[in-house]
Amino acid sequence: MSIAHAILGVLMDGDHHGYDLARMVAERVGGEPYNTGQIHQALEHLERAGWAVSRATVESARSRREFSIT
Repeated sequence: MSIAHAILGVLMDGDHHGYDLARMVAERVGGEPYNTGQIHQALEHLERAGWAVSRATVESARSRREFSIT
């Protein structure tokens, strides 16, 4: 299973930010925590393929992208 498939599985349960996705994928799949770079690269691939979309959100003074499955 690729990391992209694992991310899609997590997104089926609801929208999440990249950092949340890294933590949740690690909890579900097991093993070491995933590098956020790996997660974001997979998320960009999922967006280009049309399998996920993102929207900007602002939490505190920080802007983040929240992802959802299409």
